[in-house]
Amino acid sequence: MTRQSALRGVLTLALLAVLVLGAACEGEESLNRFGAEDANRYAFELEVGDDYLVLAGESPGVPPLIDILAHSDVTLTVSNAGTTEHTVTLYGGPQQSDPLVSTGVMPPGATGTIAFHFHDAQLTVLRDDARPLDIFGRIRVSPNDE
Repeated sequence: MTRQSALRGVLTLALLAVLVLGAACEGEESLNRFGAEDANRYAFELEVGDDYLVLAGESPGVPPLIDILAHSDVTLTVSNAGTTEHTVTLYGGPQQSDPLVSTGVMPPGATGTIAFHFHDAQLTVLRDDARPLDIFGRIRVSPNDE
């Protein structure tokens, strides 16, 4: 066997290993994306005003706490009932400081949507980017004990 044919054989085996590993991981990856076939599904409507964020139909006061299970697709429809533009962003990570997804800028009267898949148990924060200390809510993701 020549050195060139040995190298070709090693490269072929390496490529095959990458393909097999990719196929094996594909199922796990599908659990981490929005629209996974066996994900739990939740939909919530929220209203943002000039100094509050609430679940639709509730009175301003206590910021919302939304409880869901892990491995869930969540769709949040956010309506701007305020007199100024608002941008509601979902933050995750250890300090809830990593922006994950946003409604984009919503002028008064507009509606924005946030769609996200929560694979693991965690606590995330929804914040209005202009007034993060005043206009916020939380999503608590609990383990799915199935």
